[in-house]
Amino acid sequence: MSYHGFFQKLPRGVSMATASKSFDNYLSGTLLELTGAKREEALCDWEKGQYARVSHPREEHLIPLMVVAGAAKDEQATRIFHTGEKSGLVVSAYQFGE
Repeated sequence: MSYHGFFQKLPRGVSMATASKSFDNYLSGTLLELTGAKREEALCDWEKGQYARVSHPREEHLIPLMVVAGAAKDEQATRIFHTGEKSGLVVSAYQFGE
């Protein structure tokens, strides 16, 4: 899931919707547009995504995604779940392979 910071303190003036949308966009771009070594490099630098630590306060929340992405190698990711912006919290889930 692209957001796991439900109890994280938000920066002043930033809503949960803004933080979740921003990091979801970053993660979606990484997973849907990149494959192989480029995706691996971007996932290693996940903290560069805006509001990364708000969305995932601890890195172990992303470990399952990183393991699966590494095993997928050059397989393209597919977004299989997306809440959209109307829910107030933007969350996506991804799948690799068929």
